[in-house]
Parts: sequence; structure tokens; C-alpha cells
Amino acid sequence: MRILHLSSNIKFGGSEQQLIHLVEASDKKNVKNYIFCFDTSELNIFKDQTKAIFFNHPKRKIYSFELLKRLNQIVKQEKIDLIHIHNGKFILTFMLSNILFNLKCKAIFSKKDMSRSSSLFSKIKYNYSGIYKTTCVTEAIKKRFQKILYKKNHHKLIVIRDGININELEKNKAKEKNILKSSNDKIIIGNIANHVRAKGLKTFILTIDYLVNVKKIKNIQFIQIGRFTNLTDEINQMIIEKDLTNYIELKGFIQNGHEFLPQFDYFMMTSESEGMPLTILESLYYEVPVITTNVGGIPEVILHKHNGMLADSNDFKSLANNLLELIDDTSLRKKVKENGLKTILDNFDSTIMAEQTIKIYKEAILN
Repeated sequence: MRILHLSSNIKFGGSEQQLIHLVEASDKKNVKNYIFCFDTSELNIFKDQTKAIFFNHPKRKIYSFELLKRLNQIVKQEKIDLIHIHNGKFILTFMLSNILFNLKCKAIFSKKDMSRSSSLFSKIKYNYSGIYKTTCVTEAIKKRFQKILYKKNHHKLIVIRDGININELEKNKAKEKNILKSSNDKIIIGNIANHVRAKGLKTFILTIDYLVNVKKIKNIQFIQIGRFTNLTDEINQMIIEKDLTNYIELKGFIQNGHEFLPQFDYFMMTSESEGMPLTILESLYYEVPVITTNVGGIPEVILHKHNGMLADSNDFKSLANNLLELIDDTSLRKKVKENGLKTILDNFDSTIMAEQTIKIYKEAILN
């Protein structure tokens, strides 16, 4: 089975990490994987780390004839059985290339985020007949995406949850890494998120402010890992205004930043919008208690006081109090750790995700 994966993103994020997990897991099940991306994509760092064959192309408009022609060449040359589209932009590339060159293979599309795009153009693209199935990472995304698809295409929606490479995470436990400057007697709370508004980092700062300046909790240290953006200056200004410079370290982007998760005592996510963050799944595996907002697909994984702690979006007081409850209640902390690990082992191993995806591949190729 020959699968061509299309990824239009330049930066490496959760969608790209899932693509790599899928490639690694499906390779063990006799799937030959090809990856088509732009030559400036950060995905290219995995060229020598996976068995997938990479095809690069200079960045072009997604509807450029040069790009459409190149896709056709790869499909015909490599005798591709199915195309797996990992970002919505490349749906148009597939659609136009198929119309012009008759690619003679179907595609599936993976929907990872909670975008609300519903323009006429989006409807035409997402409802294209050449897309056999759309896999949604959560039930919440599936429900929202139904509003974009015509009713006759609702049957094409299927939920396949993200998976994590447990073997790789296990190896990471043995790695000696140190991201912490603070003294060992402090409680370390981590956050991994790029500096974009959807990640709710202002709520993150307000939560720290409430803990330090209202609740007077001083034996804590917050570590924030994520790509700096034009929002970073606002975040830094909040930290200075609230006199929190001794309590939070902004580390910026760190390659494989998730590898530092085992060093955290707790993981806190304050997002306003999410699909299904891999960092939450990885934290659960490492038995790092999770305090998070109940947005997107997160409540489909985290059950309050069962395997983590949930609060409403922007509710910094509840986020802070949830953390304090975990710190103070040893039995609750033990419970969420044990249940968190069980959640991952039972439902979120990348081999499970790969098996479900391969089943769709086979179905699409045979029909």
C-alpha cells in the first residue's frame, strides 16, 4: 500500500507530529509512506529519521500549475494508491490536480483544528467528491465540521483520535535534560504553547498572579515553552506589571520541547480554543497531573478529578484553585496520575491510531 501524505505547513506543530507518529507506526504494518511538503518545511528534519520518502517543492501558491503538475508526477511515478491530506490548504491542490490530470486515486483529509471557515469556496473544497473520508481528531471537531459539509457527505466524517509514540516517550525518560534554573524545593508548573491568542497565555499569567499575589503561594515556579510572536511583548509586559519575573521563565521555542515534560510537577494549559493537544496526552503518560481548560476536544480526554482537572476558559481563579487542590490532596493527585496513564495506554497509543487509519486506507482503495 503506497500512501502519499500532503503537508503544507512550514512550521512544525501538533499536526506534523501526528503525521510522523502515523508514518512510524504504519511503516511497521507494510505501508510505504511518501511525504510531499515544501522545501522550507520543518518536516524535512525527519528525512533521515523515518523510512518515509520525502518529495520537496519550492513554496508556491497552492493552486500554481507547477505545484499541480508536480503532484501528478509523484502520483503517477510512484504508483500512489491513496493521498492523505494533513492540512486544508492542500485540498485545493489535490482537487485541481485531479481535475486536470485525472490522478486516479482518492484522498482522505485529517481535520485537526476547530476553525469555523464556512465560505462558499470552503464548502466547495471540503465537499469535493474525491475526498473519500474526513477523519476528525475529536467528536467536537466532527460536530462543528458537519456544518460545513453538505448533509449527503456527513457519512464521510469519522473520529480517529491522535496517538503518541509510547516507545519514544519511554526512551525520553532516561535522557538527562535540565531546563530548570529554579531551586529544587520549588513546585514546577509547565506550559508548552506558542504565543498565539488561542493558547490563552494572558489567562496563564493571571493564574500565576492569583496564586502568587492573592493566595501568597511563593514556593512555585512556572516554565513556559513556545515560539515567540508579536504577542510576546504583551505577555512580558503583564509579567513585569504584576511583579512575576521571579516566578515565570519564558523559554521560547525549543526543538522537542515536550521532552522536558517529565521535569514538571504539574502541566497547566489555559487555551481558549483547541483540537486535541499532544502535550496533554504526553503529560498523562508521564504521570504529570494536568490542569486545563475544558475547550475543544480536551473534555473528551480529561474528566474532572478523574485523570486531570478542568476549568472554564478564562477562569483563572478555578485554574489556580484546581492546582492548589492537587498540591494539597495527595490521594487525589495519586488518582489522577494513575488514571491518566491508564487513559493513554488504553486509548491513545499511536499504534491504535495507525490501525484505525490503515483500515480507512484499505476501504478507500478497495471502493
